Amino acid sequence: MKGAKIIVVGSVVALCACSWVKPISGAEQVSLIKPGIAQACKELGSASAQVKDRVGIFGRNEKKIADELVALAKNEAVRMGGDAVVAQGTPKDGFQKFSVYLCEK
Repeated sequence: MKGAKIIVVGSVVALCACSWVKPISGAEQVSLIKPGIAQACKELGSASAQVKDRVGIFGRNEKKIADELVALAKNEAVRMGGDAVVAQGTPKDGFQKFSVYLCEK
C-alpha cells in the first residue's frame, strides 16, 4: 500500500512538471517583446491563452504555466501572420491575454 502511494504521488509530481504545449511551425520565429518596442510595429489583434494551473489538488509550477501561455500566444501569432507578442498583465489562474504584432524584423 505504501509503495502504491509513492507511485501515485510521483506520477502527479511528474505530470505537474510536464509541458503540454507544443509549438507549431514558425512559432520559434515569434518574439515576446516589451510594450515600448511594439510601438514601431503593426498591431494585428489579440490572443488569449489558457492552460491548466492545477493537476487535481496540486498547483502547477508558475514558471511552467507562464512558459506555456507564451507558447500558446506565439502559436496564435503565427496563425495571425504576426512575429511578436506582448503580454497584457500577468498570468492569473492559468489565463493570460496577449497583443499580436507584425514588426518585420
